[in-house]
Amino acid sequence: MELDNDQCQLLLLHDSKIMQLIDVEVDDFQCLKQIKLEFNGEIGQVLWCGKSSFAIEQKLESSNNLSIYSLEGTSGSSQTEIMENTFNSTFSFSSDARFNTDIDGIRVFTRRSTSLLLPIQDASKSVLGLGSNEPGALLYGSAVDSKLQKQLLKAASIGMRRCQRPYDADKFVRICRLLRVLNALRLMGIPLTFTQLEELSPGQKQFLKNIL
Repeated sequence: MELDNDQCQLLLLHDSKIMQLIDVEVDDFQCLKQIKLEFNGEIGQVLWCGKSSFAIEQKLESSNNLSIYSLEGTSGSSQTEIMENTFNSTFSFSSDARFNTDIDGIRVFTRRSTSLLLPIQDASKSVLGLGSNEPGALLYGSAVDSKLQKQLLKAASIGMRRCQRPYDADKFVRICRLLRVLNALRLMGIPLTFTQLEELSPGQKQFLKNIL
């Protein structure tokens, strides 16, 4: 079983390959969803991947796989929701890979590298989704590529000037500064996401300010 980062919901995996999502904030606990899983191989860890998906580690002979399942699509009913076909995709890593839940994704460690699996944010879908008609005028830190960031910020700047409703320019400036900080940290070998940066304590933020 695995608690989420807010310690509000619990993932509980049964031998019958049923995953239950439990609300632990209510007095008697409440089962919100039951998800039927399909997988082969030995099960390793169960990990949260953001707030709306989870992953199951499958240990195979020559690789460690992460199968991602979505928790979206709630009906809003007070009854337990039974979900099927929530499987999204599988990521394959070397057999020495190790996984750890981060605040907004899953950190992957191998002998040669470390990487971070993140759910695709709505803002990213709006701007980068195929055939998307969404405005998507503001992206926080989902794009790691600095060239792509510049293109998106330029598009956002044009959108702000053409927007009929007033927009707080200070917010846009703040995002630009945050992206500059995140990019500088990545060059120093400290790959933080926007969410992780926002969750730092005042002392940790002051430390980063001192080293930049």
